[in-house]
Amino acid sequence: MPDTADSCPSATFRLPAFSPEEAELWLVQVDCAFDVANITDNATKFKLLVANLPVHVASQVRDVVTATPPSFTDLVTALRSRLAQSRASRLETLLRDQQLGDQKPTQLLPNMQHMLGNSRDDTGLLQTLFLQRLPQTTRAALALLPESTGIDDLASAADRFQEASQGAVVAAAVAPPASHSCNCQQSAGTDLTAAVAALTATVARMEASYTLSFGTQII
Repeated sequence: MPDTADSCPSATFRLPAFSPEEAELWLVQVDCAFDVANITDNATKFKLLVANLPVHVASQVRDVVTATPPSFTDLVTALRSRLAQSRASRLETLLRDQQLGDQKPTQLLPNMQHMLGNSRDDTGLLQTLFLQRLPQTTRAALALLPESTGIDDLASAADRFQEASQGAVVAAAVAPPASHSCNCQQSAGTDLTAAVAALTATVARMEASYTLSFGTQII
């Protein structure tokens, strides 16, 4: 006699929510969900998997979904390989297209997070790619912050430093002509000092935050 769960799976059966950042792990969860529901028939698995796939994922395996006869094994194989390729494509796009340009660092970061996904496994990679897109002077300034500084705090500090630095550049551009070179140099020096002071204040605020949070100042 055929398994009741196989011949008539529950209409309320749902697979785990699809995670584009963890496609391989999601496929393992799919297998576990079928085991828990005691669903062993591959034809039933095929139908349930197709029914629960997000449209944008199903479109990547359209040829396998519409193939005759349907094959659960072929579907899982296609999902595993093509989703991995999709992730590689996102990384390639991230490396090629996501640049700072006229954006603030705090505007660039969310764009990169969206492209890469929010997997914790990618935090280090995201931070490396993000810092690579900042001007060298900004990266050097951020190096003054504690190594444990989160990427969101790094982006905020980069905003403040670049705003202060741009203020110094604008002040130098509108300074008096060469006949007043002493005053010009003094003004530029004052603005540069202000830029450094702004970054120093940012560092102090972050260190104070860490002190309040953890009871010990991180250096």
